[in-house]
Amino acid sequence: MSSPPPPSYLETTIRKCIPKELIPDSWKCDNQIDHKSNIASLLEAGKKQLGMFESSEKLYENVIQYMDFPKNEEHFKMSRSTRVERFPSLPKSIKGQWCMYKNDMYKLFDHHKLSPLQSTTSALAETVLEDCWEKLRVEKHHEMIASPNEPMVPTFGDAQRAALFEPFSSDLMDHQIHWREIANVSSSVIDSITFDSMEKHSGELSNSEAGKVIVWVGLIIRKAEMFAKRGDIHLPPLNSVAPSREVIRLFSSDKNLFVMTHDLIEILQKHDVDSVVLDKLIPDDLKKEKLSTLSYGDALKVLLGIGNKELMNLEFAKMKSDLLMFAQNPIPTHYGVYCIFAVDALYELLMDMIVAKKVFHTFEEKDWEEVNKFFESVKSHFGINRGIYFIDLKEAEDIKKEWEEIYNQHLKRDSKLIQLKKGRFLVNDFMTALKSLKLDKCFGDIVEYAYIIFAKLEKKSPSDMHFAIAHCQINCLARKVPWILEFIERQNSRNRMNIVDVAVRQEEFDVNKLAAELEQMKSEKKQEAKGNVTTKNNTKKK
Repeated sequence: MSSPPPPSYLETTIRKCIPKELIPDSWKCDNQIDHKSNIASLLEAGKKQLGMFESSEKLYENVIQYMDFPKNEEHFKMSRSTRVERFPSLPKSIKGQWCMYKNDMYKLFDHHKLSPLQSTTSALAETVLEDCWEKLRVEKHHEMIASPNEPMVPTFGDAQRAALFEPFSSDLMDHQIHWREIANVSSSVIDSITFDSMEKHSGELSNSEAGKVIVWVGLIIRKAEMFAKRGDIHLPPLNSVAPSREVIRLFSSDKNLFVMTHDLIEILQKHDVDSVVLDKLIPDDLKKEKLSTLSYGDALKVLLGIGNKELMNLEFAKMKSDLLMFAQNPIPTHYGVYCIFAVDALYELLMDMIVAKKVFHTFEEKDWEEVNKFFESVKSHFGINRGIYFIDLKEAEDIKKEWEEIYNQHLKRDSKLIQLKKGRFLVNDFMTALKSLKLDKCFGDIVEYAYIIFAKLEKKSPSDMHFAIAHCQINCLARKVPWILEFIERQNSRNRMNIVDVAVRQEEFDVNKLAAELEQMKSEKKQEAKGNVTTKNNTKKK
């Protein structure tokens, strides 16, 4: 029996960012349909488990955003031939410059959907292009560049199409001249890579089709070259210049802005800043820790302390930091691997416990011993004495592996799914759901948090119910295991983790406003019911 085909890029991504407990065994990724249709089929098959996603579009956006990072195909050990990519993220700097990861630049010229070539010829062209991009990529996948103009989505004009299909000389075709001569291109480094790749992959391709591949590859690489030259971007061998400005990533969590300490140190060393000066301006503990951060204000103080005019032109690129549903978007580090916010590593762990494995739905009092033991064993990864920092992705995965072992050995049981009604829900519906899941038995104070969390919801849709139930458990657990709350507060991430206080002031939790809102919802439900009765009566009369 032949072995099953390897998982596609899309399936690999889905199984990385959605917990296995929420993906139905019956669901299969169909490589014959498009990505959005596959995502829709997943949500349809697992709508009871995946109710926290309001629509297939929301689930699709979560999956795509998760894998939007440099060198993702290498990280997932996948071929670009089945890639799930889109136009790259283009954060703006504080000064308004468009910025992007240098290793994502090839995505600006990802024309494969526009290719007029036959499928087999197009696949070869993509393979050759991938070899070219490999040469143009930089080793440091965290490096960023600034562009004076907003990069635009790829297009393929009529003039380029005409050039691609211009017939080759009949004399050349008659004499079966080698395709290298047909291409009639110079012998640059990129040309050499193109030729070598063609010889390796072209097989029995005709001279005509081989020529089209060369022209197509040339058009794409030429676009990249022109972009680099117009933007004064150092992209050897296409364009070798001294970068006009450096770019550093500026991250945010709640209202905090910060940079990775070693990103800044690397840029300063590139500009020959003396180590003695660095020692004076940057604390030793931050230099020793691989993934520590400096606040935006402190980073500016360092630059002012150095007084270098070029460094004062440093672009701070405002990076996206959306909190995804489960697994978080990997962030490139200065030493070649990936990381996530330290507080997000905790969030991933809690969401796996609470939403994926639903541990507290089937909880018994004696289980607290195992849960407390586990949290004590991983406490050292979450430094309550550190400022905002990141955690290496491997370290975060090791924490989850340890949790998986504890869960399988001591806590794994069948759990109850959240039963939801269609439409908006009332506070009474919310309380009923919490009690039906027996969460009030596990967390005696959960109802106190529930009222506040309910009041903060906007739509009160079925997907909101999933969020609210999860957030109630996070709040209770953060009080049950005190270091969790200490850590969240030390990371200045109360809002990111949706931590609320029971003892809130009147202006923060407006009881009258909540009561009025509930009355409105009840009135709407009555009107809906009345409308249904009227419709039924009219039907009977007919």
